[in-house]
Amino acid sequence: MKLKAKILTFSLVPLILLGITLFLVSADRIANGIYDEAYVGMKATTLAVKDIFEIGYEGDYQLDENGELWKGNELNISQAYDIVDHIKKNTGLEVTIFWNDTRILTSIKDDNGTRQTGTKAPAEVIQSVLNEGKPFKNRNVEILNKKYVVYYAPFCQPGKNEPAGMLFLGTPQNTVSKIINKIRLQMLLIIFAGLVLASVFIYKMVSNITCSLKMSMGYLNDI
Repeated sequence: MKLKAKILTFSLVPLILLGITLFLVSADRIANGIYDEAYVGMKATTLAVKDIFEIGYEGDYQLDENGELWKGNELNISQAYDIVDHIKKNTGLEVTIFWNDTRILTSIKDDNGTRQTGTKAPAEVIQSVLNEGKPFKNRNVEILNKKYVVYYAPFCQPGKNEPAGMLFLGTPQNTVSKIINKIRLQMLLIIFAGLVLASVFIYKMVSNITCSLKMSMGYLNDI
């Protein structure tokens, strides 16, 4: 192998490996950061929903004889479609209210426009939220054959710490994936452009070095 090719190989291979490593590490960090921000937004929304129920209306959460959930004697949560639909319209987040482990109110509809109420939460969600009182997060949950990034949080009776139900927030996974892929593509283009510029610079520098070496060798041969 010629001297110029050897120098270029030893110079460019580490640079390319560094660029690949930088992209892989950064892409993973970016994805985690965007998911974390999504969860922060969902958490804030669950707090806002609880404030709507608890600050505006007094009394305990209770089921009436028709199986509908009330907050005190004024707010029928089971019929509060305008609240969840308004949140979905303005944030893009699906909202579901659970009484214990059962869906009482939701913005999620099937292809026929029927709201998905009366069904149960998954066992892992029940364990985390209702039994342990901890929020539950997941990046890959299927609802009506569609993948969601989800966040569940408990809510309690006024003045008590034991969870009485759950608030669900979810955003389509492809929405988050599009944002992540767009940023990854931009980062890949920046790294690629940087590698090209660095390669051109190294090539010119190596060319100058090898030319100088050839001239020196020529002088030595003359001597």
